[in-house]
Amino acid sequence: MSTMTDEFGGFGPLFDKALRARHEGNFEHALQLCTRVLNKLGPSARRAHAAVNSEMGYIHLTCKRFKEAESHYRYALGLFPKAELASIGLFQSLVEQGRLDEAFEEAIRLVSLRDSPEYRDILAKAYTDVEILDPRLRRLANRARAILRQRSADKDG
Repeated sequence: MSTMTDEFGGFGPLFDKALRARHEGNFEHALQLCTRVLNKLGPSARRAHAAVNSEMGYIHLTCKRFKEAESHYRYALGLFPKAELASIGLFQSLVEQGRLDEAFEEAIRLVSLRDSPEYRDILAKAYTDVEILDPRLRRLANRARAILRQRSADKDG
């Protein structure tokens, strides 16, 4: 079984440099470094491709480039459909674009596949019946909460 280091094929230090640049607020440089890593990775390095695309999604989300963030998160989720952080990033980018129905559909998709402490937290604090006037959106948010409640009951039972 390969490790993440193996997947990066020696380009892990370059990705680490991108992470440092992002942490320092040098977002454009971080994106350039991430692009270089992607261009060097082999097609079988799925985990590394997903990690780099998730990072690029995060950078675009931070820079309020929501469409670009959406694209990178969708790519990462195409490789790893159960990736919680990529799903949360996609949810946030869709919310920021005013596409709440798609955001809730993404939340439902992920919590149908796995438990998600992050979605549990988001849905407990926001998107309550009081905040959502649209009945369809209210139903979607309540459906995601119901799935999470069922997952908790299944774990406890």
